Amino acid sequence: MKKILLVSLAMDKFSYSAEGRFKFKYMQRRPLLGLLYIFSAIESRGVECDFLDQSIGNFSVEDLINRINIQDYLFVGFYAQLLVKDKVIEYIRAIKEKCLDKNIIVGGPGYLCYEEFLDNGCDIVCRGEGELTITEIVDYMQGKKRIEEIDGIVYKRNGVINYNKDRELISNLDSVSFPLWHKVDIGLYYDYSVLPMQKPFAVMITSRGCLFQCAFCSSPFLWRNIFRSRSVENVIQEIDILVLRHGIRYIIFQDDVFGIDNNWLKEFCNSLISRGYRNLRWMCILHPLTLKKESCSLIKLMKKAGCNLFTFGLQSANPLILEKIGRNPIEPRALKDIIKIANRLGIMTSVDFILGFPLETKDTVRENINFALNLKPHLVNFHPLLLEPGSELERDYKKCGFSEEELLRLCSSANREFYFKIQNIFRIMKFMFRENVFLFLKIAKFFVALRYYLK
Repeated sequence: MKKILLVSLAMDKFSYSAEGRFKFKYMQRRPLLGLLYIFSAIESRGVECDFLDQSIGNFSVEDLINRINIQDYLFVGFYAQLLVKDKVIEYIRAIKEKCLDKNIIVGGPGYLCYEEFLDNGCDIVCRGEGELTITEIVDYMQGKKRIEEIDGIVYKRNGVINYNKDRELISNLDSVSFPLWHKVDIGLYYDYSVLPMQKPFAVMITSRGCLFQCAFCSSPFLWRNIFRSRSVENVIQEIDILVLRHGIRYIIFQDDVFGIDNNWLKEFCNSLISRGYRNLRWMCILHPLTLKKESCSLIKLMKKAGCNLFTFGLQSANPLILEKIGRNPIEPRALKDIIKIANRLGIMTSVDFILGFPLETKDTVRENINFALNLKPHLVNFHPLLLEPGSELERDYKKCGFSEEELLRLCSSANREFYFKIQNIFRIMKFMFRENVFLFLKIAKFFVALRYYLK
């Protein structure tokens, strides 16, 4: 039986932001969790997969074409996101020129650009959640299913784009097989932008979707404003595998917002505490209003369960801008309370801001910088606005008055002002020394990379 080749291309064009140059070139090499889920779905059908990740093993398009010709795969699947869209298209065109009859599938969050993929030689674009769709594509490629019967795909026939009906979201996430971590060399991945990170580390999700409707985010469109959560038991089972079988010491939870259900969060923390994994630490993404009125007791419980980093996407401290982008103006005040508690309990905090929203002015930029300085988190990140396909802002955006180059300069200047404050550098180093003296030695690598971020 023919195998399948899945390909992840590395980001190598970082002109879109200073943050991109910093994070993806010098600091971060994360395994693609979505592809590991797809591996599991495909191999459940008895079909083997090969995987090429350009971030850990450099290969050219010519190398890829040679491999395809030698192996004669059932199809080649590309993982696409917005920042590698053009590169994926370049590789598709080159493959089709040399291997005209080779089937090419594209999936991932970049699927919203399906017309461009199809116009350049892609055969099928998988829309949205892919575990069930990819198994039916495998059946189609093996002659067991008609393409018209596959929900959640777009394809071209006789020059006409055919848009099959949407696939229903998986209602029970516990039914989804765990990612196949043995398909990758975990030790080759790192994320030094997560300062407490220890190797080997893994990424996980405990839920899909988000209850919030931020105008700049594509999640409401991708997940149809539906939030689904895995059971605590299911999540703990996966953690057991990661720790006991793969020796994982750190977990990065990639949920859009972690622990939206506070009762779920309590059960999760208590279950993890009962496991007694003394060397396991983890981080998560929180919303300023996630923890509600139980913030102090919940943060204490999360700390006891091994959490040592919270990240928040505040985006703006200006109440008018927050209202404009579908956020609550009370969020800055709520975040202040959480940061104070987290700092007191020894949990690292990181806050993201986005510059370039409608109503943005030099005064609101200054307001954001002042708020970040007074907030006293360990880390901040000022990003230029990137219009995500499918987001409300992408459809209705009215320019804020800053050019792309000006936004890049403003972000770089804001980050520089924060990290050049000696008290902020001291706060980071104090945390790292207290958390783990060996982690403290990593701080040099962080500040070396920071030079490129702030130049």
